Amino acid sequence: MGRVGTVLGTISMAAIPFSSMIFGILFDIMPATIIFPISGIMVIIPVLLYKKVLLSVETGKCEDKEIEGVIG
Repeated sequence: MGRVGTVLGTISMAAIPFSSMIFGILFDIMPATIIFPISGIMVIIPVLLYKKVLLSVETGKCEDKEIEGVIG
């Protein structure tokens, strides 16, 4: 877990300047009242998809082939 956490933390910190640049450009082009709901939806959709996969694994309702098809 230590190595994985370190790699994910490094990737997250490296993405901060890029995301700041992208959102800066977007705020110049569009109003914030449009940007925030769109970015919120872009975060919620993967979370809901992951929740569906995670719950199916915990309850044992899906087989290994289904998980591999969704994940990879």
